[in-house]
Amino acid sequence: MIDHTTLLAAKIGDLIDSVNKKSLVFTHFLSESELPIVMPMIAKSGYKFRSYGGYDNAQRTIVGISCFDAPQPDWFPISVLCFKLLKDDSFGHRDVLGAVMSLGIKRELIGDIIFTEGYCYIFVEDTISEYIINNLDSVSNRAVSLSVYDGVVHYEMKYEELLCSVMSMRLDCIVSAAAAHSRTDAENVILSGSVRVNGIENKKKDAQLKSGDILTIKRYGKYKIDSAVGTTKKGRIKLRLLKYI
Repeated sequence: MIDHTTLLAAKIGDLIDSVNKKSLVFTHFLSESELPIVMPMIAKSGYKFRSYGGYDNAQRTIVGISCFDAPQPDWFPISVLCFKLLKDDSFGHRDVLGAVMSLGIKRELIGDIIFTEGYCYIFVEDTISEYIINNLDSVSNRAVSLSVYDGVVHYEMKYEELLCSVMSMRLDCIVSAAAAHSRTDAENVILSGSVRVNGIENKKKDAQLKSGDILTIKRYGKYKIDSAVGTTKKGRIKLRLLKYI
């Protein structure tokens, strides 16, 4: 069986080959772990390109590739669907995603799902927007009414600030601090394949991290390494982590 990375690379290769004929092409929505595979291939092609997910700093994005100028945001085949939230609504991202995918829609056609200002916004490819509006009538047994949102979505990721001390910027040290584990337990979590750095699985316990890196630990959450804010009396690094909430 062909693994996902090989299949993705082949699809992107075919897409790049088609640029000369079509002038402008787009990928489907790509995850943070897929972008590092795709972007070097596109950059090497020499074509102009841009990654965009429907709003600034989106996590899942489409890459547009052009023979001429880099694609502008309003060129991307992205629709934004929304519905109003009620005060007692307790469902989250997973519930909405599950409801959309239960319609038989592939994950690659769906971008981010965000909750802000009393509404839920779902970013999808244009080709499926009307189908979702006509067929998605409930989420977690609560009736919803979707419509296309034509405005600009402004969304700031929310964080919980965590201050910790680490011996070094090694992956195992930071996983230990973030997940409140011993170093040995942190190593086991890393070796199990449960840790991603900037969207890519990383099993090297001695990998060096830096400010700006995004650390994802399965079952514990997602963290942004903000900055070192000093050292302790014992010479440990005082580190500020921002946990996504």
